[in-house]
Order: sequence, then structure tokens, then C-alpha cells
Amino acid sequence: MSVTKLASFKIEFTGSNRHLYYNGNQQVSVTVTAQKIVDGNYVDLTPEEKNSIKVTERSENVNAPLPPGWHSDTEKNEYAEGAFSATSSVKERLDPIPINIDFIKADDNSPNVAIRYLRTTETASRQFMATIVVAGTTYSTNMPDFNQYISVSPSSPYQIQVSNLKLERDDAYNKEVSKGQHIDIDVYYWTLPSGLKVVRQSFSDYLNVFFSKHYPFYLSGSSPAICNSLIKPHVTSLDVNDFITQQSGNVRLYSAGIYIRGVRSRADGYSYVSPGEKPYISTTITDTYGCVHSYRCYSENDHNTLKLTDA
Repeated sequence: MSVTKLASFKIEFTGSNRHLYYNGNQQVSVTVTAQKIVDGNYVDLTPEEKNSIKVTERSENVNAPLPPGWHSDTEKNEYAEGAFSATSSVKERLDPIPINIDFIKADDNSPNVAIRYLRTTETASRQFMATIVVAGTTYSTNMPDFNQYISVSPSSPYQIQVSNLKLERDDAYNKEVSKGQHIDIDVYYWTLPSGLKVVRQSFSDYLNVFFSKHYPFYLSGSSPAICNSLIKPHVTSLDVNDFITQQSGNVRLYSAGIYIRGVRSRADGYSYVSPGEKPYISTTITDTYGCVHSYRCYSENDHNTLKLTDA
């Protein structure tokens, strides 16, 4: 009959980072390492044993659950670890930047190493241990033989207010289609502080009118045809036909990576068949570090300019 013993078992932060925002999105990486001995020989964990590794609240109970509001993921998500360090400057050059963000994933290819990712919506500091099931027995790093645990103190998520955004209005398209009749399209870019990107963006309070590339909140019912919208995040190009049918022409557009993007189009001699007006359009973005920010966009100056405010 073989004798199996857990020789070592530890939990530690994967790297130097200890920071975690309690926004429910950001993760902090934790490495769990275990080594077993079978009949006096070091033997790798089986895949089932490695998969049984969990991170739970520190306790004498090896079956203790995670505290309410805490989650332990087995995969790295799209949000960056660490703390955002705000700077006084905003990125000046408006170059296209892809929405996708690349992250370095901790190496858990070893059969004896498992990476777990903690995240939370709770504010209180907590201590955590790891557990594993080996040969039918559940062990924890909190047992006297191992005496290993970590402490996590979540930080309050920051808020990026409109005053922290840099606005640039681009006169992206202007053409006289006939004598005294113009089409004019302005694109608005509200730029996030340097070091932040828009990872996710959602919209609400817009008109129930289909446009494939933008969400309108104002459409005029008579000439000139004015459309005020926020641009969908996946959109990388615009055409005049996206606003005025039977017209075409390229509209300059930067990719959504670091911007909230709005657009005002105006066309003399045209009108919208289904006009409508909402007081504003709402948008919520989730940034690089998983922090969530909400804004409202209004139109001013007879609907010829756009204004963004904090929601």
C-alpha cells in the first residue's frame, strides 16, 4: 500500500503586485504551489489534484468558502493589475489604438503550480489560504505544517470626471453638394487620461432608430437634417451615408481605444423621416483597470454642438 504525503503547500502573490480595486472587475494574481511525496519519492500532482486547488478565506475549516462578494477565477481577464497612477498630462497625439489589451499571464504550466485570480466588490481586508485534495484528503495552507496565507486590502475605485477628459472636435467632413447647400460632420473625441483605455462601453437613453454605427439621441424633422449621436465602440470608419442617405464620402475617424466618441452631422435640404429627441444619451465605460465611469451627452446651440457631463 502506497503512502502519500503533502510535502509542501504554499500560497503567495504571483509578483510584486498586491493592489486590488473593489470594482468587481480587476484581479490580483495568486500562485499556489504544492509538492507531494509518494512512498518517499517526489511525484507531480495529477491534473485532478491540481484542478482541485482553491483559494478560500483563511480558516481552520478546510472547506471554508470565499467571503461574500469575493471571487476566485482560474483565468486572467482583460483588465490590468496594479494601481492606476494619474498624471497631469493627457495623451496629445490622437493615434488609433486597438481596444484589445495584451497582458502577461503568469506561468502555471508546471503540474505543481496553479494560478488563481481574486477580485471583489467588498471593501474590507481579508486573509486567504489555499486548499487542495490529494489522495482523498483535503489540505489547506493554513495547517500548522504549512502556515501560509496572504492578506488583501482592496482599494476604492477612482472616478474619471469630465473635467479630467480632454476634448477635441474634428471638422471631419465638409462638402458643398449644391450651391449654398452643405453637408458638415463634426466628430468629438473625449480622451481618457494617459495610461487608460476604454475596454468596454455601453449606451442607454438613445432613440429607438436603427443606425449601424452610432446611437442617435436627436434627429431633426426638417431641413437642415441634424443628427447627434455617440459612436459605437467597434466602429473604425464612417461614411456620409451613415448619416445622410444617397450621399457618400469618407469621414475621418480615430479608433475607440482611448476615446468616448460623439458626432454631429448637418445637411442642408434634407430631413429625417422619423425625427425624435431625447434629453441626452448615457454612456458607461469600463477602463483598463476595471473602474466604471458614467457620462451623459447633450446637444447645445440649436443642436449644433455636443457637450459631455458627469452622470
